[in-house]
Amino acid sequence: MFDRILAATENPTFCDEKVRTAAALAGERGATLTVLHVLPSADPIYRDRVIDFRTGQEMVADDAYRRRVAKEIEKHCGPFIAPGTVAVATGAPPEEIARTVRHGRFDLVVVGPPRVSDGARTAAAVLRRAPCPVMLVNAPLPRKTPVVADILVAWADSRSGAPALRWAARLASDTGAAIHVLHVRPPPAGDPRRKPPASDTESRREALAAACRGVTGGLKAEYVVAAGESPGTTIAAAASEREVDLVVMGRRTRPRTEDRNDPGGTVSAVAAHAPCPVVMVTAPPG
Repeated sequence: MFDRILAATENPTFCDEKVRTAAALAGERGATLTVLHVLPSADPIYRDRVIDFRTGQEMVADDAYRRRVAKEIEKHCGPFIAPGTVAVATGAPPEEIARTVRHGRFDLVVVGPPRVSDGARTAAAVLRRAPCPVMLVNAPLPRKTPVVADILVAWADSRSGAPALRWAARLASDTGAAIHVLHVRPPPAGDPRRKPPASDTESRREALAAACRGVTGGLKAEYVVAAGESPGTTIAAAASEREVDLVVMGRRTRPRTEDRNDPGGTVSAVAAHAPCPVVMVTAPPG
């Protein structure tokens, strides 16, 4: 299900976890990996004016300099990538990454998590514009075979959860991975520390299983209902407890009236605290 993967790297002087994670997936699945580095420009008109990564001085990024940056990345990432697979662009990273994704027909794009304001803007821009699933990497995939053996799917509702579950099921079908479908419900009113009645939790779990079995039939699957005030921290905690290799979440198309540079509190919390990469699958509008 992966033919073309794009990994966006931020620093040409070392091989970061995004490139290593994308390379592990590409190597196992036989996919083509492209590494993109965007030279950030603060000039909204002359986008080729950048800061030299060696000297810290402002300069014009000509073709020779772009080749130098690409060779620097290849030097550090050589064990993980093939020669000639590094692309270097100039401009605003969120826009350039999104533009490359749109025009490159990629099946998966790998970026960093929304840790800080610019990182959040980059992640939000790619999530908003990418026509394919987006992987947010805070913690890299483990170095083992198979790379992905356990997948946690966060199920909020059928509209956002179903596309995420279908994507995860395709991956699990290819790799033999087990799927853990998690639904986070609010805690009981009045005392968030009190556990919900076991009968209520079991009825919710049965409803969750019934909603998912049409997709997970024939796969190793577990259905879990957990109570938590914060869905993000509850999902991250479940990922740690089950030692999963990947978290998959659905994402609805956000209205234009919302802050489009904010990827969302639940997404940010899971990406920041989960012990593994997080894949976001955007649900079709409607």
